[in-house]
Amino acid sequence: DVKLDKSQHTLAQPEPGKARVYFIQDSHPFTTNIGIDGTWVGANHDSSYFSVSMEPGLHHLCANIQAHVAGHQMGLAYFTAEAGETYYYRTRLFGGQSPHYFALDPVNSDEAGRMITSYPLSVSTPMK
Repeated sequence: DVKLDKSQHTLAQPEPGKARVYFIQDSHPFTTNIGIDGTWVGANHDSSYFSVSMEPGLHHLCANIQAHVAGHQMGLAYFTAEAGETYYYRTRLFGGQSPHYFALDPVNSDEAGRMITSYPLSVSTPMK
């Protein structure tokens, strides 16, 4: 279940001794689930974002679209988080006609900041 909070447009700083990672969904109307190291951490819907605090070290990311979309529906990435650093990943669906392609890619802080200030915060809870 995903709700969008249009009042939130700020960047949070990493907690002491931890890193922060932002997940930004760019311009597609589906819900995308995000996992880190095999654990579900949140979801985005439409153009939105959320962030999580994480321990330093190597982390594996997974993003998949809930709806049936022809083509690739899952994105995978990994990175090494450092304490005090902030990381940004964008999910997007592209390709005009089928098949559509889905990607989970790092994005620079300037582009991420532009999207975060104009997109709502995604607040998600697991469905029962």
